[in-house]
Amino acid sequence: NLEKALAGAENAIFTTCGQICTAGSRLLVEDGIFGEFVDRLAANVDGLSIGDGLDPSVQLGPVVSADQRGKIVEYVERGKREGTLVGGGAPLEGNGYDEGFFVSPAIFTDLPSDSTLIREEIFGPVLTVQRFVDEDEAIALANQTEYGLAAGLWTQNLDRAWRVGRAIRAGTVWINTYHHFYDEAEVGGYKHSGIGRQQGIEGLHEFTETKHLNFDGKPTLW
Repeated sequence: NLEKALAGAENAIFTTCGQICTAGSRLLVEDGIFGEFVDRLAANVDGLSIGDGLDPSVQLGPVVSADQRGKIVEYVERGKREGTLVGGGAPLEGNGYDEGFFVSPAIFTDLPSDSTLIREEIFGPVLTVQRFVDEDEAIALANQTEYGLAAGLWTQNLDRAWRVGRAIRAGTVWINTYHHFYDEAEVGGYKHSGIGRQQGIEGLHEFTETKHLNFDGKPTLW
């Protein structure tokens, strides 16, 4: 379902303007639909309403500070040197944008796999899009990162969902959805994405001190 995948990809990165640790800032798209997907994604993003984050009609708010906006713009400039900027990435000022630190959402393609934008967490509305040919390549690209907090995949094949979801090295893998959390499900990451777990039974264990009593192998108490 291309429409659902497009909406999911947008939600994954542009929720809270990309300023969330589970942001889906790296998007992998199958080669056969890559061109169409990127074109439609760019058109959708170009139409996003940007403004006051407290306005219910706004789809993309400001970033947290002038310093953060400056860092995002630096990433965008680096991305221009490393790949292709499909659209966006410019700071927005004037015309109602003076009451916050706004930057237009950016989409990049044609970045090398070792690109700074792919390897580092930007915490802003910047999306990198990579193409893959088959399932094995998609898994390899997904795992080619130091981080592993969350990932998502869109597929109509249940067997593939289980297979790929288990192969991705991330603490949470959403299937045909993104940014849905449940109190009964643990949250935590792999690799450099934190230690321990929150929520669920695993989260309760983080607040538990365990002990065992170790007797002589031939106790004489009885």
